[in-house]
Amino acid sequence: ISPSLSLSLSPTLTLSPSLSLSRSRSLGLGPGLVAMDAAVVARIHAGVKARNLVETQPYEGILLSYGQLLASTAKLGRDNKTLQAKLVIARHEASEAMAAEGQTSGLQRRVNDLQEELAVKYKKDAEEANTKLELTTQVLTLKGQLEESTTLVATLKASLVAAQEREADLSAKVTDLMSDNELMRVEVESLRDMLTKAEERARAAEAENVALVDRIVKEKDAAAAQINEMNALVELLQNQLKVRDNAEAAGVGVGDGGDPASAASAASVLSTPSTYHGMLQSLPSSVRVRVPPPGGDASCNAVRFGDVDRTFLVGFSDGGIKVFDNATGDEKRVLHAPGAALGLDTCGEWVLAGLGDKSVGLWSMKSGRLRQRLLGHGGVVHAVRFCHGGRGCVSGGADRCLRIWDISRPTYACR
Repeated sequence: ISPSLSLSLSPTLTLSPSLSLSRSRSLGLGPGLVAMDAAVVARIHAGVKARNLVETQPYEGILLSYGQLLASTAKLGRDNKTLQAKLVIARHEASEAMAAEGQTSGLQRRVNDLQEELAVKYKKDAEEANTKLELTTQVLTLKGQLEESTTLVATLKASLVAAQEREADLSAKVTDLMSDNELMRVEVESLRDMLTKAEERARAAEAENVALVDRIVKEKDAAAAQINEMNALVELLQNQLKVRDNAEAAGVGVGDGGDPASAASAASVLSTPSTYHGMLQSLPSSVRVRVPPPGGDASCNAVRFGDVDRTFLVGFSDGGIKVFDNATGDEKRVLHAPGAALGLDTCGEWVLAGLGDKSVGLWSMKSGRLRQRLLGHGGVVHAVRFCHGGRGCVSGGADRCLRIWDISRPTYACR
């Protein structure tokens, strides 16, 4: 047996950056043999556990492994004591059998076997502790990955909720746009219908205008034919008058023995109806009254002679209506209308005018003030006339309507 036999084991276990456990055991045989008591180990374990209770709470799994490791350490301590006892017994036996050299080698082998067995146990415990630490590390890593996955899932849920809200907003907007589109479609259809009706009315109005133009052209042709006939008749009468005047100047007569042809011409002239002669005498041969223009670009739109008093009225495009004396041509009064005067009439006391602003104006001849505006036409008023002895009037406009007004009452109702 060797004078001194020692066994040293120093494993180190790290739990966290702030928690570490160091354990050193020394086992010796002989005079330098030092053994650690189990009570001391227990006290150290209790102190470390109390000191690190708060810090080790998040790492309960690691602390559990640490407790198991301490239990293994205690078991190893007990095994060490047992081995020490066996070594003491072997040592005692070796001292008794010092003389027997053959027994010394057997005891030495026994001690070596015990040391190898103890080393194997310590190595196995160390491997188990390392395995537990690796498992604990893996568990912590998995916990961290789980927390990251949980955070990622929460973020994805929030993104999904935001996407659903945006989808709901877009759906609402799409619904509104579809509703607006439907309204626009209805309006377009309505406008198309209105346009179709307007085109139909325009075609009808165009046809009526064509018919009206044809009728006016025919009437103008008829009037031109009548005028031509009247001109021919006037020319014939003038020639007959010239023949009669020449015969009278020459003193030729039937009873005077004159030329029979001249007498026949004179007889024919004398037999001409007196109406033609009066008409010829009444035809004007010169300008009696010239109405000066009101100035600017205003034009004359209407002229009306009074049936009661010796006056005549002239309406201009600038809204002015002038009253003139028929005998002298002097201007007697000026009436102001809100629109162009297109049709005129007078009954002596009142003046009636159809205006370009779709109304009919009624003025007092004495004061010259506008008494009333008659509204109701849908177009400009071209023609007006008094009726019922001045108690009413009739008006016609571009809206192709005739309106009869009662001007004897304050309401001026349209009948």
